[in-house]
Amino acid sequence: MKFKRKSILSLALAGVLLVPASTQFYGFSSESYVQRGQRFASAVALTGIAALGGILWWYLAKKKDIPINQELNGNLNDSAAQVKVRTRDKIQYLFSHGLFNTGEKQVHKYLKTYTIGDKTHNNKQYIIGGPVNFFDYPDAAMTCIINRKRANIAQDNDVAHLKLEVEKTIQNSQEKELVLFGVSRGASTALNFVALHDNPNVKALIVESPFDSMATVVDYIRKQLHLEKILSHDSGQCILETIFRQYKKDGMCPIDLVSDIRKELPILIVCSKEDLQVPWHSSEKLYQKLKKSGHDNVHLLVVPKGMHAHIITGKSGDVYQAGAHAFCAKYGLPHDTALALEGEKYLN
Repeated sequence: MKFKRKSILSLALAGVLLVPASTQFYGFSSESYVQRGQRFASAVALTGIAALGGILWWYLAKKKDIPINQELNGNLNDSAAQVKVRTRDKIQYLFSHGLFNTGEKQVHKYLKTYTIGDKTHNNKQYIIGGPVNFFDYPDAAMTCIINRKRANIAQDNDVAHLKLEVEKTIQNSQEKELVLFGVSRGASTALNFVALHDNPNVKALIVESPFDSMATVVDYIRKQLHLEKILSHDSGQCILETIFRQYKKDGMCPIDLVSDIRKELPILIVCSKEDLQVPWHSSEKLYQKLKKSGHDNVHLLVVPKGMHAHIITGKSGDVYQAGAHAFCAKYGLPHDTALALEGEKYLN
């Protein structure tokens, strides 16, 4: 059985780059060094297994022509959060998901209530207070292994795909005004989109853990794994290009584009100091760049707790919820009045 050396190497290196995510999932806290070591070893072992599984999946997919991407579009108007106050009657959300996920799987945690099959689920905290549409980026798959050949990481192809989804959503819906809600890759894509395509129907942005550039993310992971002396910045970027085939190290970055965003557009940037994948200061750089370029309606909410793409379900989820509702109230978007009053202190 022969494998392409480049594919094996890229999958193995992907495992290395995913160690921070694995260790974050297992949650180091005030444990003994022995316990921490055991957890770290478990995380590394699981990451290695994931990399080996990726190699086997790649081989079988190529050998048997198994589909490696499943596109899914959806609408959750019927299961959208019920709110006490809606100052705009014709507003809807468009959800832009992160890597290693799908729109349907990731959007659920941000809704007050949603239905799968015959079962209704209620979330303790929620953000989205109105009808919501979701979609999948071309790299999305129903498993945790993405279609690496189509992974673009918030660059031109992802932006073009989001542009198409925005236009489609507006065309097919009665509610013509949109709030773009993005997480991680989906957040950075949303920022790039509104910078390059000023659609007047987009009335606000809520972006969770956007990165200013993937170079910052790579350097952050290099530092966490103590690889700075053996893995250069350029080598890390080359690895990223190998793993995610449509990503270009010299391609577009949000930090280079956000100054072109419409000045009056309300933007809420949310990030966590516990994030081990996108450092909170990467999101803060975007906030600072926006403020310096004259964007007075941009807000930054930095919470102390919460894993990457799981802030709303973490220990600071209540702060996130209240701050987001305060943001929505300030700009006439669907919100809960009590939560908005509570969140004013976080927003300001």
